[in-house]
Amino acid sequence: MKRKLYIEIVRLQVAVTVDTPLLFNTLQQWFAAMLKLQPGQICEQIEVTQSNKLSRIQTSQTLHESIDDIDWTFQMAKHEIVMSFIRTRSDLLWFHAGAVSDESGVLLISVPSCRVKSTLTSHFYQHGWHYLSDDVIAIDLKKGSVLGFPQTPRTRIAYQPGQETVARDRLHTLPKSDLHINPERFFSARSPIHI
Repeated sequence: MKRKLYIEIVRLQVAVTVDTPLLFNTLQQWFAAMLKLQPGQICEQIEVTQSNKLSRIQTSQTLHESIDDIDWTFQMAKHEIVMSFIRTRSDLLWFHAGAVSDESGVLLISVPSCRVKSTLTSHFYQHGWHYLSDDVIAIDLKKGSVLGFPQTPRTRIAYQPGQETVARDRLHTLPKSDLHINPERFFSARSPIHI
């Protein structure tokens, strides 16, 4: 059975049709803070299907296919959702960065992939900062504002006594877990923050 998600930033939506309950639930959890119940101004339609041991992600501009792999399908669907917003809002300056804010302003955390960006963002959040994003952030230079992209952050599971230590260059191999964000402590993707 196909189900649809409407993911929104600044009154623009990407509509994602998914035919697999597990993938639907995973995307729903990942983009929970950005979901709308009803369609609005849709900038892209994405269809995610899994059948006959084949995963397929199709947009108006791209088609990706792979042997049925739920993790690959989720990562590629997530990528296409982000790219849809980037293509539609090319007037914005997009960063691969985490972002948090407090009364003094916005802090962008930009490090290479798999190098504790989410963990740092979550650390600031846990110490009183407001959560904007742990992966993607957009800046509107004309309006002097930052647009949050509050997907659910996934942080590296902390080292526990008795565990084997992990070399710094292998930190990215530690497992991750979702961090619950209090809705009062993140800035909505629908409300830009002026800087």
